[in-house]
Amino acid sequence: MNKTILILIDNLLNIDIISKNLNSQINKVTFSLDSKIENIYLEDKKYDYIVNINSSNILNISEINWEELIINSILNLEELDQHGFSTPIFTTKEIPDRIKSLNSKNYVYKDIKDVTILFIKGIIFYNLRLTKYINKSYIEWENYINDSNEYGFVTLIQSKFFILVKEIIKNDIAPSNYIDLLYKYSVSKSYSIGIDLSFIGTQFNGTTEYSISILNSLILYFKKINLSFAIILKRDSYKKFNLNEFDDFIIFDDIKDNYFYEILFLPHQVYSVEVLNKLNTNCFQFIVTYLDVIALRCAYINNNRRLDIISTFSYKYADQILSISETSSLDVKTYFYNKMVDREVISILITKANKTQLLDKSPSLSKEKYILIMGNGFKHKAIEKTIQNLEGLKIPIIIFGDRIISIKYGKKYKVFVSGKVSEDEMISLYKNSDMLVYPSLYEGFGLPVLVALQLGCKILVFQTKVNLELKQKYDKMNRIYFFNDFSKLNDIVYKIFNEDNNKQPIKIDRSWDNVGEEIGEKIKILYQKPIEIDFINRRLSELHQYNKIGELYWKKNSIYKLLKIIIQRLKQAVIGKLLKT
Repeated sequence: MNKTILILIDNLLNIDIISKNLNSQINKVTFSLDSKIENIYLEDKKYDYIVNINSSNILNISEINWEELIINSILNLEELDQHGFSTPIFTTKEIPDRIKSLNSKNYVYKDIKDVTILFIKGIIFYNLRLTKYINKSYIEWENYINDSNEYGFVTLIQSKFFILVKEIIKNDIAPSNYIDLLYKYSVSKSYSIGIDLSFIGTQFNGTTEYSISILNSLILYFKKINLSFAIILKRDSYKKFNLNEFDDFIIFDDIKDNYFYEILFLPHQVYSVEVLNKLNTNCFQFIVTYLDVIALRCAYINNNRRLDIISTFSYKYADQILSISETSSLDVKTYFYNKMVDREVISILITKANKTQLLDKSPSLSKEKYILIMGNGFKHKAIEKTIQNLEGLKIPIIIFGDRIISIKYGKKYKVFVSGKVSEDEMISLYKNSDMLVYPSLYEGFGLPVLVALQLGCKILVFQTKVNLELKQKYDKMNRIYFFNDFSKLNDIVYKIFNEDNNKQPIKIDRSWDNVGEEIGEKIKILYQKPIEIDFINRRLSELHQYNKIGELYWKKNSIYKLLKIIIQRLKQAVIGKLLKT
């Protein structure tokens, strides 16, 4: 190779080790113990390439084929017309074959002190000297990029050889700061699979139940196929739901950035740019579960376009997309297809565990037979609309709603607040009712329907596609009834309520173990495929651009955000005061 190369290194003994390895194709090499990159301009000789080596990070320096490494790196720089990149040295673990396909050449901007090996195209450096961009121990790459682009050097090219990733420092997003994804993998404690439940709070709801219920079967499945895994949780949800049985596998959310996952599985959709950025720094690939797209379809929930952009991004760049029913899968696919993003959405039908045998002696909440109206405060749940259309019904009613419903109707009906009731209390509400009215206009699945079926209740639901699917797959005794006109609700409820009912439970054949095993199988299929580097590059590049736009937007709207928070807290204070009175 007819190139002049300067190798800056920090250890005299390692100079000897590397020089002995450069014995055939590379012969124009100069070594310097002065590893400060700013001092290279003191040399009279110009170099085609400069290699800066932090040998203190390299444990197996004598085992590396330095000649092959340097030649391949130079060829990559010439092909891509890059100014420089880093090549990580994997000193702590063997790299799996599916990751070796990444070519281990990675595009990086980072403080020089943290880079193991930095390859620099010397000619470009002399055309645009680095002196004015050097700030003590690091280079101000952002300014360098801006200036070099003005001079005609394209310094942000994406290619199959490189992975670009955003680094989050504390809570401040710095667009000019990047880390090497393979380097982070090599120096971090890593797992094949991460099960990310860090979104779970302390409220028990359908999403929480789904996420926790599949853990046992996922763990057994990953053990069976010998894949390492971890469960990521918040400390408060760990305590709330007594998840100590999973202690051997848990990583708490506040330290999860110290770990790396080849695949991260999220049993939920992504509605936060912070989550997207963490995905890009903690894993190569991710699987996202779209429970539904109601938050995107309804303007009263999605009151800003940012939520839509984030969801579209995660849908577009997830390596696999799951959903929880055939109806939901089709709806998710249709929604994003209309936004010109066409992806496969895999349907894995969820279920409901039969825990009712533990509540055979559960106390009755009413001495009379009663109707249970199930929902929460979201408008599409249609709770208030249902109550208003049942005003003249002379049958006891118990309502599962929110605080607003409690304030407005608490004097007339017994109202339970969604998210504030335990699972056992919820089952008791179902068990002691004679009929469930579940008027929701939109669901991705509808767990209350399965609860009521297993307890032998009559069930009245709005006629939606997902409810028709649930009836077809689970209703063996024709317990599910439909309505599509709220104005006729009173008569329909009265008629069904007075029909004979022997409260005979229906056994659900599908279990959470089936769900977990099917999810595990989909994860295994993805794990067996090689990583698509171009796909990752597009994902990371697009997110980088989105972050730039997002930062400008949120700076501009910071006053608006502050006012919104103040108004929200005032509302909470007023509601709290009303509840006390």
